[in-house]
Amino acid sequence: MIRCAIYTSTHAGSDTTQTELHIIQRMAARVFIAQRERHGWTCVRTYQDATPIGSHLNRPALQQLLADIAAGHLDCVVVESLDRLARKGCDQARLFHKFRRRGVTLAIVCPGDGNDLGRTREGIATFGQRKQRRSDRKR
Repeated sequence: MIRCAIYTSTHAGSDTTQTELHIIQRMAARVFIAQRERHGWTCVRTYQDATPIGSHLNRPALQQLLADIAAGHLDCVVVESLDRLARKGCDQARLFHKFRRRGVTLAIVCPGDGNDLGRTREGIATFGQRKQRRSDRKR
């Protein structure tokens, strides 16, 4: 069994209520895990933070998640997008190091970083894959 945790985070002052944003993120992560149930994935806990814009890693639910990882309770952390976990690259690197040191995998439901550049990268990758398939068929 792969013990998964879902982590959601919203920023205070969002147009949509924080509760709705947490629900949307949690539903996306639950679907992601459900698609992998036959491989042993199961959600054992959810963590939820509402933070002011620009906050760092000092968030209550994130700290509890890290404590549970350190205690060996989790195998995988599922987030809707990378920016829900941390916005700054140095913070992301710190978290990746802590995860890797404990053998915990990070699964990102939406591989883009939630901005136009992330969606553009995904679009370019998809276009490249389609072009390669067409090229392979012609051969």
